[in-house]
Amino acid sequence: MKITCLGHSGFVVETEKFNFVFDYYKGEIPDLSQRKETFVFISHRHYDHMNTDVFALSKNMKRVKYILSSDIPTAILEEHGVRDYIMVSPGKRLQLETGRGRLKIRTIPSTDAGVAFIVSTKNETLFHAGDLNLWLWDGMSEEEVYNMTAAYKEYTSVLRKYQIDVAFLTLDNRQKQYAFLNIDYFMRRFKIAHCIPMHYSGSTKICDVLKDSDMSIDYRDRIIKLKPFRYVTI
Repeated sequence: MKITCLGHSGFVVETEKFNFVFDYYKGEIPDLSQRKETFVFISHRHYDHMNTDVFALSKNMKRVKYILSSDIPTAILEEHGVRDYIMVSPGKRLQLETGRGRLKIRTIPSTDAGVAFIVSTKNETLFHAGDLNLWLWDGMSEEEVYNMTAAYKEYTSVLRKYQIDVAFLTLDNRQKQYAFLNIDYFMRRFKIAHCIPMHYSGSTKICDVLKDSDMSIDYRDRIIKLKPFRYVTI
């Protein structure tokens, strides 16, 4: 598959049979094959995960379906003329029969807003975390740390059942000393072939620091640093 970074948490994944667009925020979406069905995922309504320009795809392409977190007002969809969409809440399971095979979608709760997506085809499984992250910050109380950590572990536990080909995971500069904990937790506990960090909120050099650190020695070769508007083929 070809994976293009659109900046922040936005990605386009082109597989043999499908196009997937996740959390488009800015930049230009590459030309996508009209032969494939395109599925657009929006994990929540925060401005840095949802740019309404993505709704123009439904006018320019023949087969586009939107999978949208239920916190997104349907009035926005009506305003942009979107008709083919499914609203999803945490814990939703979908099985879509398409012209090019079966698509399975599962949502899990976020530790911030909306949902995270597990997307499975016959040949690959993708995980896009949205804003699901171990959001620890300087100055948090013990209770806040405990509650965040407990929710994070509970929500992510379902991933033990999956063999994930690509996981898009948060690596946020603003978290300082806590920034690496999220990816470290995922890579040590779940079966992930490739991890692509996202949601940097600053320089992408933090990815290099993580890969060079002793912490990542067991999985650094599975981390792919992808700068905005670059792509990688896996």
